[in-house]
Amino acid sequence: MVSFYLKKAFFDGWDHLFGLAALNAVLLALAFGGISLASVLPPAVAIALGFVLWFGLSVFFAATVAATMRWSDYGDFHFSELFGIIRQAILPGLQFGLFIGMAVLALAFTVPFYMGQGLLGAALAGLILWLSIAWIIGLQFYLPLWFRVGGGMRKNLRKSFLLLLDNLGISAFLFLWSLLTLVVSPLLAFLAPGPAGVTLAWNDALRLLLLKYDWREAHKGEIVESKSIPVPWKELFVEEEERVGKRSLKGMFFPWKD
Repeated sequence: MVSFYLKKAFFDGWDHLFGLAALNAVLLALAFGGISLASVLPPAVAIALGFVLWFGLSVFFAATVAATMRWSDYGDFHFSELFGIIRQAILPGLQFGLFIGMAVLALAFTVPFYMGQGLLGAALAGLILWLSIAWIIGLQFYLPLWFRVGGGMRKNLRKSFLLLLDNLGISAFLFLWSLLTLVVSPLLAFLAPGPAGVTLAWNDALRLLLLKYDWREAHKGEIVESKSIPVPWKELFVEEEERVGKRSLKGMFFPWKD
């Protein structure tokens, strides 16, 4: 799965480079505008503004997931639809901001506190560290599931961590790929691939993983009878391969000549 995933993720990002840049520009403007304003306010007001900014960015990030899902599905997203999508993203965005905030607070405050409490404290710090990382990795699926499958908070949290447990290697790879996406983003001033590129990568991963579960549902009896049947990824990706298509270097830069 990984090789085709990398191909799809790269070409989806390439095909929508300017769209990603536009979404990232809005995120950057909100972040820098809020930080600049907070820097000239009294501390108490700045802290309050920080919380507002965090959840505001979380909502827009959720809206970005909804937008890039269209591109992952080979469709179009028009920026005239952005305000409507933001309204739909308020609830999942606030929830996602809260979930990530919990992990950040645990890593920033709880882990350092227990590290100074002897051997048992160090063990607890290690446990909290790995649980927080697992929590963050599982949450990669939360927003894509919300917009693709529907359902509420409990349902999508449960599905997110079922996906994590059933696809540990792929989930860890997706987390590392997301980090790499952010690491290379300063080369293009965070306009690409940036956070929007991360959301596109999450959507691509979920789209491909769900093909496995559609296949399992269609072959439930055979799988139960034989106990274990390898997932035929190549067979499942035939249509996806056709839709992504074959690309050449010339075609990437001069598509009208390919």
